Amino acid sequence: MFKNLNKSIIFRGIDEKEIGEMFKNINYYTKSYVNEEFIAFRGDKVECYMILLEGELVAEMQKINGKVVKIENLTAFSDIAPAFVFGQDNNFPIDLYAVKPSKILYIPKNELLKIIQSNVKILENLLNSFSNRTQFLSKKLWFSNKTIEEKLATHILANLNSSEIWVIKKSITDLANIFGVSRPSLSRVITGLVEENILERLENGSFKLLDKESLLDKF
Repeated sequence: MFKNLNKSIIFRGIDEKEIGEMFKNINYYTKSYVNEEFIAFRGDKVECYMILLEGELVAEMQKINGKVVKIENLTAFSDIAPAFVFGQDNNFPIDLYAVKPSKILYIPKNELLKIIQSNVKILENLLNSFSNRTQFLSKKLWFSNKTIEEKLATHILANLNSSEIWVIKKSITDLANIFGVSRPSLSRVITGLVEENILERLENGSFKLLDKESLLDKF
């Protein structure tokens, strides 16, 4: 189980043998989940530090109007809600479920404190994790206040390759979920950029950026 555990944020930069020695002195457990099984619901108490050992999870949030927005996908060795282990309101802010057979490592909070006290690198990694999560959510909040065109323009500019090619890596539906919009609405915006000769539609979900200035004008 300890093999590759140093790929997780909290154990990054620590030798596997050293990690194994740490776990000899603490209580922990693992739990497996089948596809589409829920791990946690929004409002559930976060009582352990959790690391996804294998599989894939999706974190979603339901808006007041009932619309479900996908926050992120978590893959192997991702830390799960690390910033909510501590604090007064340490409840899951999202719904979390498996999209592949998955296995999670659970480290109770009091056991996590033992690990932190035993290795300063663990503390450094945790602080980095909390900071990165705060920055991610801040960007997400900024992004949520933008129009579809602004969201798409931001995404395109951030994901262009050296040949000014933008590739939809998964699907338009997945991208729409990330943006928190409907698939037809996003498709209309993409088609509009093609008709305005800002993008040229290529093959396999690829687009050539023809007019960067006009794309920047979408902000």
